[in-house]
Amino acid sequence: AGADYHALFRVLLLRKRHELGLPLFNPGTLAGHPAHLRQEYKTFVDETCREIGELCLGAGDIVQGWRYFSAVGEPEPVRAALEKVDAAHVTDEVLKIALEGGVHPQRGFQWTLERDGLSRAISLWEDGFSTVFADRQFAAGLLVRTMYRDVLLGVCKAIVEREGALPKETDLVELVRGRQWLFEGGRVHAD
Repeated sequence: AGADYHALFRVLLLRKRHELGLPLFNPGTLAGHPAHLRQEYKTFVDETCREIGELCLGAGDIVQGWRYFSAVGEPEPVRAALEKVDAAHVTDEVLKIALEGGVHPQRGFQWTLERDGLSRAISLWEDGFSTVFADRQFAAGLLVRTMYRDVLLGVCKAIVEREGALPKETDLVELVRGRQWLFEGGRVHAD
């Protein structure tokens, strides 16, 4: 009644153990019981994990939803939930699930970049972000686009400061052409 999904999980398992004639308090192993009862109970536990995991995700609790779906080795429902999360609402726990849990490394990298900035994203990349080529390719693309945007904005700002107006060019090569002064004294236009 109070959306205590952990209590609901425990009660459902207790009821099933009672129905099957198994010990009411989980002894940790059911090795001394018939195989068909152990299998029926395991199947019930897996189904109940999925059910409670869905309830948690439906309530917006990705961390607890992951607790149940990871127990049955099914990251996809959590991955789908992560797709809907905005970077402004990402907690460290959710980021850890995406990255370290391997549920959605690309989304986790994107959040790191948006939430924590370019330096942190570069550090994440250098620390060996993902062994999956598609994830690394995605992250590299984000880094390159972000760095390009930052340099472009920095160059435009320098031009406005010097020339007093926003340049008509929008391409970085065209912006720097004929403006060697942009690089005098080792000047840089982004971190």
